[in-house]
Amino acid sequence: MSSTVNHATLSLAGLSIALSPENEWERPSMDDIVDDIEGEQEASAAAEAFAGILDANISSQSDHGDTSQLHNQAKKLAALDDTIFNASKGVTEKTDSEYKGQMKRCVDFLVQQNLIGENDPFFGSRPLENTPSLIVAWIMNSCDEINLDGSVKPKDVVRDTYAHAQKMRASMTYAFGWIHGLGSLPWHQSETSGKMLGNPSVSNTVSSYMTHQFGEIKPFYLHLLPSSEAHLCPVRAFAEWNATAEITEGFVFRRITSGDRVSMSDTAMTTEQFLEFFRNNLLDVDIDHYPYGTHSFCRGGCQYLASCCRWPLRKICEWGGWSTEFTSMTIVKYLISWNDDPTLLREDYFNPNIAPALRCFACGRTCHCS
Repeated sequence: MSSTVNHATLSLAGLSIALSPENEWERPSMDDIVDDIEGEQEASAAAEAFAGILDANISSQSDHGDTSQLHNQAKKLAALDDTIFNASKGVTEKTDSEYKGQMKRCVDFLVQQNLIGENDPFFGSRPLENTPSLIVAWIMNSCDEINLDGSVKPKDVVRDTYAHAQKMRASMTYAFGWIHGLGSLPWHQSETSGKMLGNPSVSNTVSSYMTHQFGEIKPFYLHLLPSSEAHLCPVRAFAEWNATAEITEGFVFRRITSGDRVSMSDTAMTTEQFLEFFRNNLLDVDIDHYPYGTHSFCRGGCQYLASCCRWPLRKICEWGGWSTEFTSMTIVKYLISWNDDPTLLREDYFNPNIAPALRCFACGRTCHCS
């Protein structure tokens, strides 16, 4: 990697702002970053597994043939390899074509911005060390509210949506992971060689940026819930907190100081402190805190909207700001988790003698969770 590329990347003030926000509350939590990385890994893992099965089948078949047969089948196997590669890439021909178009646009952008030279290879099995930052710069240029130099884009400038940013990122994961064989291994430094290994799109840098979602967070309009759901009502919870904290301006949720007192300074509570208090609350009620994190609220909220409110999947995605293209597994991870409580006892799924469920007075449903 040339020093020119390094210098060009570091000189982008907007990129520095996006990747290292000045305020603590603007920075995504490690839970957010890890969850995003796992989502990218899951998106490509199925294709990798399918390819592995097919490769194993070919190897098994070739092991049982004699030398002359293998020689005669060499061309057929080579052609079959190409067919298998295309068949097991995990995306449709249309998506494959779209991703390759995104790859070309990415390279054109990087060359135009002098972030790489015209003859510098960007895509390959040995990516540049700062490839994650270059990916972010490309996405940021199209979708962010700030320019690469740190200035704010005019209101009349049309920006691509967060869903499009996800598609751009997916094309990078596909390019490095599938086309260039780097798989879904997260981007990391080798302990032996010191070189960067893995897929640069599956990295803390890219995930940190994608979970920050500059300028795309829409307001959440909250209303008073019925008294039967008072324990879930955010309006009641906020009113109680506001009366206790007596905060009239600045951050609503501030850092908690010694003695469980709200900080007098206008300093936001960090995600780390919130997580500590949350896990302490779980221990207070004899619940193992290990499986829970800040994303437990996303999971709980999604499952409440899906199972209790019966919201359709698209409506949940629109409310939460997730892509409705359903190319990401994030929403599924929120709806289905390994530590969920079952909605029905295993032995009662086909039990004809199970007691009838009570009818819900609010929605009229007669399912056993009502």
